Amino acid sequence: MFLRSYKRKKNGKWHKYFSVVENRRVANGKAVQRTVLYLGEITSSQEDTWRKTLEVFDQDTGKTQQKLLFADEA
Repeated sequence: MFLRSYKRKKNGKWHKYFSVVENRRVANGKAVQRTVLYLGEITSSQEDTWRKTLEVFDQDTGKTQQKLLFADEA
């Protein structure tokens, strides 16, 4: 999962909105993306917190990995 940002001009001012997006593979092997959570307009500190929340540190490999918000659907 990752954060996706959208920019929009509203009333002469640019606004930035965020969503949490998940990558999945469907039966035919094609990759699709779905929005799992709309966050709206958030501050830069909230953006950093969300980015850290969506990553988990694997102590065995020493790398960060994206984690699933929901278990795989059966």
